[in-house]
Amino acid sequence: MTRFRGRRAARKLARKILASLASTPNEWKPCEDCDGLHFRENIEIITVHRRFQVFDGIFITYQGVCIWVPLLARLRLRRAVRCVLAEKAITEFPE
Repeated sequence: MTRFRGRRAARKLARKILASLASTPNEWKPCEDCDGLHFRENIEIITVHRRFQVFDGIFITYQGVCIWVPLLARLRLRRAVRCVLAEKAITEFPE
């Protein structure tokens, strides 16, 4: 696979994940053993917390293999994952 096709496929994957996070957030479940979300046990989005929130990392894995995603897509995904996790925490919070 050429470098251009790999980058294009990574952008396409990131857009599909963002659309899925926005349209069907209930299908994404928090990981039990990591910080992040998983989708149908194949795709995981793992967030790595660092000292400064600006430098937090995000990794997308498919069946245990890490997938590279461009920087801007990672920033958008990180924001979307935080929103989904915050919404799930709000719904589980006792009133």
